[in-house]
Amino acid sequence: MLRSALIVIVAVLLGLAVIAALAFGAPLIGPIIGLAILLLALVFESFRYRRLSQDAPGGNFAATGERFVDPESGKLIEVHSDPSTGARRYVAVGDAEDTP
Repeated sequence: MLRSALIVIVAVLLGLAVIAALAFGAPLIGPIIGLAILLLALVFESFRYRRLSQDAPGGNFAATGERFVDPESGKLIEVHSDPSTGARRYVAVGDAEDTP
């Protein structure tokens, strides 16, 4: 919700900056570039983070023993790590009610 609102606000500000630059010839190239970068970061930010998996990852990944309740989904999450690369994967193992 917050992310969507920020995308709309930044897009409107970017549009207004472009219109002002075209209409008045104002030197707004800096703010336009900054707003464009911010808008791209907001739009593509979700690709940086992986979704929760339902299955344990293969390869060199092993469970670390870390578990926590994801506040967004309410699911119990188990952390798996690959010691050679340090990569981490998060696997949903049940609902928070299943926590001992």
